Amino acid sequence: MSLQLLSSPSPVAKVVDGVLLSRTITRSERHQLVAALASGGILDEEDRIRVRRVLYGIRHGLLELVD
Repeated sequence: MSLQLLSSPSPVAKVVDGVLLSRTITRSERHQLVAALASGGILDEEDRIRVRRVLYGIRHGLLELVD
């Protein structure tokens, strides 16, 4: 019998999931994601990919930046 540990989503994953679901991002959320990306080694590879996808969406007009 094997035991599987379920981990809760990271704070970055929660923000990204909300942004992708609503297709909008606030300046505060954007700042949080950019700061997390710039923090260096804190994020794992999956979270770095999530943040880059959101930033790509902003640059290419796929996500709306709202106040």
